[in-house]
Amino acid sequence: MTSSLKVLEVRDARLRRCFLQVPYLIQGEDPCWIPRLRSDQRKVFERRTAFFEHADMGMFVVFQGDTPVGRVAAIHNRAHNEHYGDRTGFFGFFECVRDGEEAAAVLIKAAATWLADRGLESVRGPVNPSMHSECGLLIQGFDSPSAVLMPHNPLFYAELLESCGLRKCKDLFAYYFHVKDVSPGSRVYERLNHLAQTAYAILPSVCVRAIDPSHLAEDLSALMRAFDDARQANWGYVPPSDTELREVVRDLRRVLDPSLVTLAAVEGRIVGVLFALPDLNQLLQGSNGRLTPLTLYRFLQRRKFITRARIVGMSVLPEYRNTGLLAILFLEGLVRGLRGNYQTVEASWVLEDNAMSYRTIQRLLRIQPYKVYRIYEKRIVPPSS
Repeated sequence: MTSSLKVLEVRDARLRRCFLQVPYLIQGEDPCWIPRLRSDQRKVFERRTAFFEHADMGMFVVFQGDTPVGRVAAIHNRAHNEHYGDRTGFFGFFECVRDGEEAAAVLIKAAATWLADRGLESVRGPVNPSMHSECGLLIQGFDSPSAVLMPHNPLFYAELLESCGLRKCKDLFAYYFHVKDVSPGSRVYERLNHLAQTAYAILPSVCVRAIDPSHLAEDLSALMRAFDDARQANWGYVPPSDTELREVVRDLRRVLDPSLVTLAAVEGRIVGVLFALPDLNQLLQGSNGRLTPLTLYRFLQRRKFITRARIVGMSVLPEYRNTGLLAILFLEGLVRGLRGNYQTVEASWVLEDNAMSYRTIQRLLRIQPYKVYRIYEKRIVPPSS
């Protein structure tokens, strides 16, 4: 790549359209890359989501001549820094052409400068645009499509970021298994059932149920509050605002399969949640990010087309973590909730140092990660006053 590179900050509709189009130019031929709907991406790029009540974002496109060859966003998440008392900046939506070390360096420098101008002292990512959204760079498991709300990228992206001085901060694991391997009669099922019955003896008052479609908004709000209570100590976790919670509830209502959400309550209080989604990426594959009449029809008839689910999260309140409640959630949520067309499941993501979660998965299901995602970080120097 020659030195005839220029980087432009996105400040108008034309460059915003260019920013949106860059990944299609680079990853469009990869059958494992499934873009999110363009309408959803535009909401983020136009700052029309609740996240931007407490965040700012600068977007950059790098050109070689008149051809866009990469993009990146710099993200100032004020809620994160208030929660942790630090000065961490983020980058996301990174894309760059093969052999694009110069272009990548220009992009990361632009993002770091934008963040440093706001007094931030490190850059971490990719997050698109936060840890509540797509995050991490795929570094292992390139031979299969990504699940819903999980990223996909070319193998060489890791080399490009590392050439810019970014180093590993955390790895995130994704697990994969077949429903038949946890069905009644399997060894996994017998192990789950034994552990769950032991847990029921410890927690005789626990009530386990699927989410109630007739009280969907109420149940989803209670679910999100339980997630918030259970994940307070998780690395990188930032409690969502009330507006963000309402936005999540509204969005989930469009895509939820109630049978995939399991709530555990004690005396009416939700103390554990297993939350899974139909893998809508199976519908979006080949859609080019557009909701055509065909993909809309598939959405309406999704039970006929979707054979994979993704476990987005499983959380238990701290005082119930050594009771075996996780085994109950696995048994009720997976074995009984996955009846029908579901054939495979992805559980993602799990932090590499979340020993309780990954040991539980390995102990109960006897599986290893099939995809690994990496969060990178490096120090930046704010300009002197």
